[in-house]
Amino acid sequence: MKIRYQLSNIARAKRLEELADFENPNALESEIAIARMLQEEAINANDIGSAVALLNTIAKLSQTSEVAKFRRGELLTRATVLGIAQQMVNVLSSNIAEKFPGWEDTLEVVQNNLLTVVSEARNDEPGEDDESD
Repeated sequence: MKIRYQLSNIARAKRLEELADFENPNALESEIAIARMLQEEAINANDIGSAVALLNTIAKLSQTSEVAKFRRGELLTRATVLGIAQQMVNVLSSNIAEKFPGWEDTLEVVQNNLLTVVSEARNDEPGEDDESD
C-alpha cells in the first residue's frame, strides 16, 4: 500500500514521489520523504535554520524507522546471518556426509565461502538496486 498525500502543487507531489524511494512506504517512511522535501525547499530558500531542524527530524525519523524494521524482522544482524549460514552448512553436511570421497573438504570450502560472503557483505545505500539479482 503506497501512502498518498493530496498535494495541490503538482511539482511537490512529483518530488515527494521521487523522495519516497521505498517499494511500499509505510506512514513513517512517507513522513521521512515529506521531511526531506521540506528540507530541500528550506535549503533552496536559504532558510538554514529550518534546514538544520529538518535534518534533525529526518535523522530521528530514520532511526525510528530502522528500529521498527528490525523489530518487524525486516533487518537481520550480522551475527544472525552468520548463524543462518552455519545452519545451512549443517543441512548440507547432514545430506552429503559420507556420500562421496572428500566430502569433508568440500564442506569446509563451502563453509569458508559462506563465512567470507557474510563477512564481506555491506548494506546498499538507500535507493541502490542490485541489478545482479
